[in-house]
Amino acid sequence: MMDIKRLDWDSKFFDYNVGCINVDDADELDAMLPLVSGYRLLYIFSNTAINNSDILKNAYHDVKISFTISLNAIRLYMSQHNYNQHIFMKRAKSIEGGLIELAYGAGAYSRFKMDKNFNNNEFERLYFEWLKKSIEQPAFADEVIVYRKNDNILGMVTYTIKNSILKVGLIAVGAKNKGRGIGRALIMYLYNKAIESDVQQIDVDTQKINKNAIRFYKAMGMTI
Repeated sequence: MMDIKRLDWDSKFFDYNVGCINVDDADELDAMLPLVSGYRLLYIFSNTAINNSDILKNAYHDVKISFTISLNAIRLYMSQHNYNQHIFMKRAKSIEGGLIELAYGAGAYSRFKMDKNFNNNEFERLYFEWLKKSIEQPAFADEVIVYRKNDNILGMVTYTIKNSILKVGLIAVGAKNKGRGIGRALIMYLYNKAIESDVQQIDVDTQKINKNAIRFYKAMGMTI
């Protein structure tokens, strides 16, 4: 029988036992039932959909969708679209007005927001910590880029570059500013960064239920 791995940082941060496990099917997952009771939060990862599991019967679960785009595809996209909004892109050096709300917006479809079993401000605490570390710790995020216009922060994106892959962390546009091309400008900033840094691809994850994000990334030339 496989064992559940206890996640020390998560357990300390949330102040209860958190674990994770990788499984292939429902039978393998249900075999872990005797061990589950020791954990209040369990991350279950699988490359295939798991149906008819006793463990998941009354538990919230989501499906992650991973998008990617190669450097060649980025070059092609940039050759076909004008990018003239770099003047609005600034690097955030501190947690300033509007950034916290944008970080919360970036996690609007995350399990920590959608799962009603989280009732101790876990979502707000986690995404505040994510934003804080992204700004203060270079190892956590290369940059926190904000779209600023007339001293107002309208959108933000964080990313890391490792092993020639640019990984998007948090990305969000303020609710009142959606549909104005700000999200597109943020992604095109990353496309330009990828070309400058000779990054071979960009990866970004979203949730299956986030239909707007899925349409957006497809429109930006990304594929699943």
